[in-house]
Amino acid sequence: MKRTLGLVAAAGLVVTACADPSAPTGAARLAPLLVPQGDLTTQVIPNEYLVVLRSPGDLAAQGDAVAEANARGGVVTARWDRAMNGFAARLSPTAVTELRRRPDVLYVEQDGLIHATGTQSPVGSWGQDRVDQRNLPLNNSYTYPNAGAGVHAYIIDTGINPTHTEFTGRIGNGADFTGSGTTNDGNGHGTHVAGTIGGTTYGLAKSVTLHPVRVLNSSGSGSWSWYVSAINWVIANKKLPAVANASLGGSINTSADNATDALAAAGVTFAIAAGNDNSDACTASPARRGVTNGVISTMASSNTDARASFSNYGTCGDIFAPGVSIKSAWIGSTTATSTISGTSMASPHVAGAAALYLGNNPALTPAQVEAAMKADATTGKITNPGTGSANRLLYVGNIGGGSPPPPPPTNQAPVANFVKSSCKIQSGAYWQCTFNGTSSTDDVGVVSYAWVAHVGETPKTGAIKTLWMGLAGTYNVTLTVTDAGGLKNSITKAIVVP
Repeated sequence: MKRTLGLVAAAGLVVTACADPSAPTGAARLAPLLVPQGDLTTQVIPNEYLVVLRSPGDLAAQGDAVAEANARGGVVTARWDRAMNGFAARLSPTAVTELRRRPDVLYVEQDGLIHATGTQSPVGSWGQDRVDQRNLPLNNSYTYPNAGAGVHAYIIDTGINPTHTEFTGRIGNGADFTGSGTTNDGNGHGTHVAGTIGGTTYGLAKSVTLHPVRVLNSSGSGSWSWYVSAINWVIANKKLPAVANASLGGSINTSADNATDALAAAGVTFAIAAGNDNSDACTASPARRGVTNGVISTMASSNTDARASFSNYGTCGDIFAPGVSIKSAWIGSTTATSTISGTSMASPHVAGAAALYLGNNPALTPAQVEAAMKADATTGKITNPGTGSANRLLYVGNIGGGSPPPPPPTNQAPVANFVKSSCKIQSGAYWQCTFNGTSSTDDVGVVSYAWVAHVGETPKTGAIKTLWMGLAGTYNVTLTVTDAGGLKNSITKAIVVP
């Protein structure tokens, strides 16, 4: 079945931790099997699971569980050591049961689907104008306290159009978890989000470094396991101070919720979309994690200060931000734009504002950023906010100036890229693959290449390199390139072996 991960369309399902009712107790206990309820033909990925271990730091236990999954005919597609201790795998019912019997397994969860949404509109952008003033009418200007210089923004989405003039010189390292082998945006959604966060024209924080973390393919589709893998990568590779944005959603997923919380706990202020179903945000992931300090679940407002007709609401929503007819960068050319609506568009306003807070005070924790944002918000303006919603509208006028933006560098950072050339079996069932990084580019020339295929290993060097991979499966391979001026850039791709 096609993997589907979506842009802020919450499926509105309920996930229950339901162990087999006949499960024995004691030494033969079965770990809970978490499954969504509802239309299982459209809300799950058959035979694909997330396996989570009890002890967060026990990677030996993870290795043992992975070995058992492989021995029972499973195919491990991802492993996590930061967002949680666990892995994703394609498993038979028998393999699922045997993994649930392991005392070191906390739970097994069926991988779920998330669906893309977005409403096209011909109206121009007004969101920047609204968040710098307390009251209507709009004054057709945006006064920003600083530009977010030195802050890193991780865009967990469809990728970014790296050649767009909105982002010149500010695209950082990224990672792809869709299997497509690129962080370039083939959909437009991620580029639009990035433009609202940090575009030179349409962005709130115009000097942030933008990192594409691709979990959605060109159709705006993916899976929860890709989302967890992305957060695991951000935690491992983050550069602080940092914000992240996830304008996506779906049915309740415990593993995704835990990963969302872990990113905030790792020091990254996390803006998420509340969802577009005109329903309770507490019934969707990751929207319901607005209850976590440092995770800011964002509802959408219109240019008349009304809750958007599609916007989710409720106690899990933290704040409103502009989300109707928002203009921003797009794909197709270096200057393309599009005007769309959704809580997908509201959330990056909050991420951009968070970058402004960090631009003024880089030492703020995610919880402190959220608290300051709520304290500064304009209250009582949103009409029909929805049952349980906090009537807060994003406002950036109280943020201090911080440091002025640095001058643009004369040496631009390199852009890492690579392809898998070939794979062959060596030493029984173990695979070696050759990778070519010569498609990496730089204005003054790439001088070194460093490859990592396994967490914790010593990087291997060379523009073209053969790496030991292991058994057939999916591996996250990272290439870091350095140019003659000492600037670095990295890219991570999910490589399927063979």
